[in-house]
Amino acid sequence: MIGSSAWMLTERVSDELKASIAKLSEEPETRLADGYRIPRRSYYQGRWIKGGGWYPDYQLRLFRKSRGSWEPRHIHESVKLNSGARVEKLSGDILHYSVADAGHHHHMIGERYAPLAALQMFEEGRHTSPLKIAVAAPAAFVRSYILKGVS
Repeated sequence: MIGSSAWMLTERVSDELKASIAKLSEEPETRLADGYRIPRRSYYQGRWIKGGGWYPDYQLRLFRKSRGSWEPRHIHESVKLNSGARVEKLSGDILHYSVADAGHHHHMIGERYAPLAALQMFEEGRHTSPLKIAVAAPAAFVRSYILKGVS
């Protein structure tokens, strides 16, 4: 197993996705979409996660840069396509190697995601409350394990 200090967050292209992308080059320019969403499969603490809302986690990864703009955020920055842009899905997965172990996950949340999410909320004028904090974890459990199912 890869230790936390050596783990690198990476995304790789599956063979099926590679073939889907290659097929796009055979299409006439006029038939291509403005953007393509690709399912992302996460490898988390030594196993592929298939449920709980983690898969398919569609990500916009291929797009015409003239048809969208960068959405700057502190975390989960992304591209937002213009209204009316045509978006299609590609087959094959982005293979997302996300978290090596519990220590790595704890470090990522505490050192990166929580502070950046708090900064984002502050800049957007969003607030939380003790009630929202108390309800968040049980609500996430119900949503992920009961409603969506984890496998």
